[in-house]
Amino acid sequence: MSTLFASAVLVLSSSLGTDAPVGVWRAWLDAPGGELPFGISVESDGGGLSAALVNGNERIAIPHTTLEGNRLVLDMPHYDSRIEADLSDGELHGTWRKRSGSESWTEMPFHARRGPEPRFPIEAAAGDDGSRLDGRWRVDFESSEDSAVGIFETEPDGTLAGTFLTSTGDYRFLAGDFAGDRMRLSCFDGAHAFLFTAVLRPDGGLSGHFWSRDTWHETWTAVRDDAAALPDPYEQTEWRSEWDLGDAVFPDIDGTPRSLADPAFAGRAQMLVAFGTWCPNCHDEAPYLRELHERYGPRGLSILGLAFELTGDFERDAEQVRRFAKRHGTEYPILVAGLANKTKATRAFPMLDFVRSYPTTIFLHGDGRVRAVHSGFTGPATGEAHDTVRAEFEGLIEELLAEEPPSHDDVWEFLEGRTFQPLDGKISWVFSAGVERLVWEDRGWRIGHDQAVRLSRGSVFFENEVLRIDREAGILFDPRDFGVRFTPEGSSSTPSIDETLLENEQALAVIARNGAPVARREAFVAISELRRRNGEVGNPTALEYVGDPSVGVALAAVWSIGRNREQGAVPVLLEHLSDPNAALRRESAHALGRIGVRTPSVLEALDALYDDPDPLVRAARMNALSALGG
Repeated sequence: MSTLFASAVLVLSSSLGTDAPVGVWRAWLDAPGGELPFGISVESDGGGLSAALVNGNERIAIPHTTLEGNRLVLDMPHYDSRIEADLSDGELHGTWRKRSGSESWTEMPFHARRGPEPRFPIEAAAGDDGSRLDGRWRVDFESSEDSAVGIFETEPDGTLAGTFLTSTGDYRFLAGDFAGDRMRLSCFDGAHAFLFTAVLRPDGGLSGHFWSRDTWHETWTAVRDDAAALPDPYEQTEWRSEWDLGDAVFPDIDGTPRSLADPAFAGRAQMLVAFGTWCPNCHDEAPYLRELHERYGPRGLSILGLAFELTGDFERDAEQVRRFAKRHGTEYPILVAGLANKTKATRAFPMLDFVRSYPTTIFLHGDGRVRAVHSGFTGPATGEAHDTVRAEFEGLIEELLAEEPPSHDDVWEFLEGRTFQPLDGKISWVFSAGVERLVWEDRGWRIGHDQAVRLSRGSVFFENEVLRIDREAGILFDPRDFGVRFTPEGSSSTPSIDETLLENEQALAVIARNGAPVARREAFVAISELRRRNGEVGNPTALEYVGDPSVGVALAAVWSIGRNREQGAVPVLLEHLSDPNAALRRESAHALGRIGVRTPSVLEALDALYDDPDPLVRAARMNALSALGG
């Protein structure tokens, strides 16, 4: 591709009128670091327009392009992004606008100028040896503890192409030049707006600046290093062993709550992909996931997307997921899991020790056990690195598909012939298991039911119900409502805790403070039951741990202070109503209803959950308001 074409091409057919911006154009955004140039190619398309962004050898189709009078509109709805510019005196001037949060937008001035101009203004005589940068470099960005990898290559026309690989992903297709010992690279893809500059030092290293949109700037340095490499992407993020797929429930794009353990999502091999529709690296991975779904789906591969979005407005975020799926021809299911902020995403999806990268791809055995967690994605701009990650992914899939199909014998061993009784007499179900069927009895009406069930490694599904099997704790519970739990008939409310401790609140408090996560959770249940049997109101031990870093422990603490009517917990419960984890929001609403403090602040906070993105939170709100008479 020539320097002129790589800068920008904007060609319209003469049928659109003599005022149409016909010819070669150079486009740029006004960035804090100077002009951030990129290419646009617009062509006539059956009387209308079609367009693409151009960065070196990459062309990105723009879904909707219109020319109304002298106004050109380039609409990229998959990123909630658009350019609007007016044609005046042979130039385009306008604005690029992209959503960056629930109520925030990025806005940068946009320009395009007619004429055969290079991507960056020429600053050195022709023949400057740009190949001095060709090769692999170890790069240190000011904001990162890990080194990145820079890969640069001089094109036949003398322009410079390259990218940066980091532990969270790559900077996609960068294009520019190297002239007069100065490197300049840029990229605009509708979401990212990157500008890199650097000077070649006398010692052969690079010192530079990096600007992203109009909100980020940092310095960077680089030295040539043919062996430069990133940390192992399979060693960065861990799946927390105390969690099971059945612990998580998220709405699908139609708003229906779905458990990650739902057999409809199961397969002989499974991939969970945490991503965002706003994330260009995720858009790079999406066509490859479609390819994997088409190639391996018939052999038993299941892919499930977990979308972490910008706004928390369910309807808006779900619509963005639909646009993403349409753009990439995605046919595997996607759930709306939470907000994109990584700290909030980790609270929403605590199965990972931290959500470090978008995308994060999780590989699971057919029985739901996690095989590997891969942080980030190296896209097509990275060349050999992209080929490597494809080979690794496909090797893992082949390995998982080669395993014996999962057996649920151990699940039936836990269930078969046993009756499970509810914790709270208000709950009317008693369960007993038979071979591949579940029989329950309505305790109020004494009506027996016989229902076929579906199983996953850790959950039982029947009709519209789901029960999580926690063999470590010896119980069944509903992951959508912490208080709906069942224990084997004849056992205590907490079978995993030594019965000799169940009347000793001090000993239980020690477990609640110092035990493993499941033991701590069960200790709070035992304390709550002990205090309830003794007629004691409140639960000061649980109050200490309502904000515990372990979401499972925090859930137990919130539930128990509601059950014991701990009025001192109301302020912290109100804070939890905005927690990123939907289960904590649900339990906090339930607890406020049980405590029964009907104040304006409580009613106002519950009312704010009217349009919560989680349908189960909305239901909990209604139950709490009903209990409060609100």
